[in-house]
Amino acid sequence: MDKENRGNTGWIALSRAIQHHWIWEEPRRLKMWIQLLFLAKYEDDEIMVGNKRVIVKRGQFTSTTRNLSGLFGCAKQTAQNFIVTLEAHNMIQREKFNRYTLFTIVNYDFYQLGENLGSREHYETSKTIGRKSAHIEENKNKENSSLSSSRENFEKLCLELKEDSLFWQTTATALKTTTSLLREPANDFFRERMAKQDFPETSTEIRSHLFNWLRKNEEMRKEKEEKKVSAAKAEYKKGSLRDSYRGWDPAPSYPTSYKGNRRFFP
Repeated sequence: MDKENRGNTGWIALSRAIQHHWIWEEPRRLKMWIQLLFLAKYEDDEIMVGNKRVIVKRGQFTSTTRNLSGLFGCAKQTAQNFIVTLEAHNMIQREKFNRYTLFTIVNYDFYQLGENLGSREHYETSKTIGRKSAHIEENKNKENSSLSSSRENFEKLCLELKEDSLFWQTTATALKTTTSLLREPANDFFRERMAKQDFPETSTEIRSHLFNWLRKNEEMRKEKEEKKVSAAKAEYKKGSLRDSYRGWDPAPSYPTSYKGNRRFFP
């Protein structure tokens, strides 16, 4: 098989753990993420970009926002917002050059095994790598569990996330809202976790759970706002509010079972 067409065949590894990831709940973004995995090089390679020879390592690929928008079948800004969200969740990294951008799939090498399983030797090697990877992951999970199961560690991770301005900016961009509108639902998220004593074990898990929480609350807020707008317009048309109509307050309230007064995002 020639080198040009090799990237269009074969397979990639996909962990079942993705079912517990925030991107699993968004089919369109899940498809876009898998398309990025397809683009990543299986092995180190050299490509020509214009007259320049570029080294692309395993787990990397070169592209542009325009090309990705064409691949995803969406607007350029939509593709840009998706890439920024992946960066905020430490799923990809990118390095911009004059005529292209070099993308790196974070932890690509950890879960990808060999592509050609034709020989027994390579098959056994792949199984060994898989067992070692699983053993490393198991040890990491045990260590993280012992450190992160406590309330103190959860609060520490929350305070670190509070200072991560990039996460809040990219999340606001992805949800098409402002950081100020994310503060109160974010506080409700932390209060709820504290009340239930349900502490995510790592910073990555907190980001994933919080993003889903904010996304759902933002959907609720916009839906509630739209209903208020429709109701107000309907009343206005009837004439009952023709003289007193001044607008409406779109700010929703977010109930929480936690009664503490502590605020992580004052």
